[in-house]
Amino acid sequence: MMNNRLPLIVLTGLALSAPPFIPASPAMTGAELLDTMRDAYEEQHESIEDYTLVTDMYTTYYRKKIVDGRTTFETRTEVHGPREWKEAGDAVHVGHSDLFDPEIYDELRRAARYGGTETRNGDSMPVLEIDEMRLPSEPDTDGQRLQNVRMLIEPGKWVAREMSFDVDVDVRPGQTGAFSPEFHFDDYRNVEGMWIPYRTTLIIEIGDDLIGPEEREQARQQLAQMERQLEQMPEEQRAMMEQMMGGRIDQIRGMLEGERMEWVINVREVKVNTGLSDDLFE
Repeated sequence: MMNNRLPLIVLTGLALSAPPFIPASPAMTGAELLDTMRDAYEEQHESIEDYTLVTDMYTTYYRKKIVDGRTTFETRTEVHGPREWKEAGDAVHVGHSDLFDPEIYDELRRAARYGGTETRNGDSMPVLEIDEMRLPSEPDTDGQRLQNVRMLIEPGKWVAREMSFDVDVDVRPGQTGAFSPEFHFDDYRNVEGMWIPYRTTLIIEIGDDLIGPEEREQARQQLAQMERQLEQMPEEQRAMMEQMMGGRIDQIRGMLEGERMEWVINVREVKVNTGLSDDLFE
């Protein structure tokens, strides 16, 4: 199901973070807003050589790399979440961080546009819009292009609170589909100076071009099988399995009953400056 580069594209939306207070300007342009986020990002990572982010769906290792005098991070991501994430590509991806990577930053800065402000929980937040942004190239590819990128930025922390974009993906052999994920970043916590969102909600609108009738039928069969297995278990074992499988069951039901799927990604642990091995990034 969804045979594409879903893990990489999704993780693009999870790489945004930034640190302490910098005052906002009401006349800030898109380029100035992006520069402010970048400067805050570099400040918060000044004492960070590496860190490891462990979530209930993936683990990402980050190691600092200075390129043209700018801070970026090479990464290794190991996916251990929903089955369709693993089916979407390799369970391990070695690459580098995206938004502030020198390979694409100048292009992003030229394309960035100030999109006004929106209010969330009584707070006014600037909107950053980019018509198109290119992810750094993977081996044997031209890189992935995201369109209609839109970020809602929280002043002070200078982190993304919401992000959405459009991208075409290979949903099955010879067929592409429109993919428009929406991210909500919440429960930011300060870890060694870095602002880390401990809860990320990913929402995907489901259309027949993304998940067709055959995939939906497979999902119905999978759900029925899960429910039969649960019914046959002793009460104590069933309760334990429902706790372990509850999120997956709810996702399948949501897909069958509506036109959207939703994942909540929770951070379990953040480890800082542990001295990551070179082997991780090869």
